[in-house]
Amino acid sequence: MDDTVRVKQEQRQDFESMSKTVLSISQTHKDIVEAEAQVDRIVSQQQSSGMIRSTQEITELQDACGEQLKTAKNSINKLSIDKQRMRDTINALELERSELRNKLSHAVRQLERKKDYGDQIQTQKHDIMKQKEIIQEADKDLESVEPEISRARALRDDILQRGREKEKKVGSERDGLAGSVSELRMIDSDIQDYLNRGGSSNLTLNEQAVQELDKTIRRTDDDMVTLIARSNKMKEDMTSSEAKKRNIIENLTYRKAARDIDTLEQAVMELESRRAHEDLERLEGEAASFDSEREVKNAERGAVMGAMKSKDEELAKLAQEWEDEYQFAAQKYRRTHIEVETTKAAIEDLGRYSTALNNAIMQYHAMKMEEVNRIAGELWQSTYQGTDIDTILIRSDSEATSGRSSYNYRVCMVKQDAEMDMRGRCSAGQKVLASIIIRLALAESFGIGCGLIALDEPTTNLDKDNIKSLAESLHSIIKARRAQSNFQLIVITHDEEFLRHMRCSEFCDDFWRVSRDEKQNSRIDRESIATIV
Repeated sequence: MDDTVRVKQEQRQDFESMSKTVLSISQTHKDIVEAEAQVDRIVSQQQSSGMIRSTQEITELQDACGEQLKTAKNSINKLSIDKQRMRDTINALELERSELRNKLSHAVRQLERKKDYGDQIQTQKHDIMKQKEIIQEADKDLESVEPEISRARALRDDILQRGREKEKKVGSERDGLAGSVSELRMIDSDIQDYLNRGGSSNLTLNEQAVQELDKTIRRTDDDMVTLIARSNKMKEDMTSSEAKKRNIIENLTYRKAARDIDTLEQAVMELESRRAHEDLERLEGEAASFDSEREVKNAERGAVMGAMKSKDEELAKLAQEWEDEYQFAAQKYRRTHIEVETTKAAIEDLGRYSTALNNAIMQYHAMKMEEVNRIAGELWQSTYQGTDIDTILIRSDSEATSGRSSYNYRVCMVKQDAEMDMRGRCSAGQKVLASIIIRLALAESFGIGCGLIALDEPTTNLDKDNIKSLAESLHSIIKARRAQSNFQLIVITHDEEFLRHMRCSEFCDDFWRVSRDEKQNSRIDRESIATIV
C-alpha cells in the first residue's frame, strides 16, 4: 500500500511539473500577444513618420507572424488538452489517494485493535494460569479431605435412603388411613341405611364398633405425628452434614494458611538476623571512610572560604559601581532587542503568510472555477438541444481595491470559439437552463459534504425538448450519485410530464402533492409515484 501511495505521489509531482510548463506556455502566449500589439504600434508609428514598407514585405511579415501565431495556438491548444487531461488524472489520483489513506487508517485501526486484543488475550491467559494454580491448590486440599467427604456423603446417602423408606412407609400408612376413612364413610352410610330400615335394636353393638374404630384412628394419628417428627429430624441432620462439610473445608484452608504464615515468619526472622550483622560491619567501615573524607573536605573548605571572601569584597565593589552607572542598562537593552527582533520576525512571517495565503486562495479559486466550468460544459452539452450555443462557462474578473482582492463573475456562452456574455443575449428558457446547470455544477464541485440539491420549478420557460433533456440529465445525475449516502434531490414542480421523463419510479415510491380543499386550505397528501408515471 505504501509503494502504491509513493508511486501516485511521484505521478502527481510529474503532473505538477507539467502544469508549470503549461503555465509557462500560457505566459509565452501572452507575451506573443503583447509583442503583436507592440508590432502594430510600431507599424502605426512608421506610417505616421513616413517610414512605409512595401506591400510584399508587409505580406511576408504577416505570413510569418501568422505561421508563428498558428503554431503557438496549436501548441497552446494541445497543451491545454494535455493540461485538462492531467488535471482529470490528478483528481482521480487524489480520490484514489484519499481512498488509500482511508484504507491505511482502517488498517492501522485494525492493527491497534489486534494489539489490544493480544494484550487482552495475554491478560486472560495470565488470569487463567492463576486460576489454574488456585484450582490445583483447591484440588490438593480436597484430596486431603476427600476421605472425610466420602464418609459424610455415605452417611448422607444412608440417611436419605432411610428417610425415603420411612417416607414411603408413612405414605402407605396415609393411604391406608384414607382407605379407612372411606370405609368409615361407607359404614356411616350403611348405619344410616340401617337406621332408616328401623334397626334400633342393634345400636349398642354398632356404638361399640364405632368406639373401636375411633381408637384405631387415634392410634393411627399418633403414629403419623411420630413419623413426621422423625422425617423432619432426618432433614435437619442432612442440612447439618452440609454445614459440617463446609466447616471442615474452611478449617483445613485456615490450618494450611497458618502453617504458611509460620514458615514465612521464621524465614523473615532468619534473614533479619543475618542481614543485621552484615549491615553493622559495612556501616562501620563506611562511617570511618566518611570521617576521613570529612576532615579532608573541612581543610579544603577553609581555603575556599578565604578565596570566596576576597571575591565577595571585589564583587561588592563592582556591584556598587554597576548600581551607580549601569543599573538597568542590560534589562533595557534586552527588552528593546527582543521587541525589535520580534517585530521583524512577525513582519516577515505575516508577509510570507499573506503571500502564501493569497497564492493558495488564487490557486484554489482557479482550480475550482475550472472544475465548475468543466462540469457545467458537460451538463450543457448533454442537456441543451439547440445549436446556437455550444457550451457555457463562468468568467471571473479580479479587482484589487484598497489592498483587498475581489472577483466579478459573469456567465458566458461559447459558439465556435467565439465567447460573449449571456446577459441580454439569451432567451428566458436558456437563462433558466443555464441557472439550473450552474447550480448543479456548483453543488457537484463544492457540495461533497452536503449532497442536498433543491430545484424549484426547474422547467419554467423551457420548451419540451429542453425539458426532456433536463429530466434525462437529472436522471443520470441521480443514477450516478445514488450510492452517495448523503445525496438527496428535492424537486418542486407542477409539470408531471417532467417527472415522467425523469423516470422517478426507479428511485422513489411516493411523492407529496400540495393542493387546496374546498375551503381553500392547503393540504399535503402522500401519493404513489405510480399514479403519474
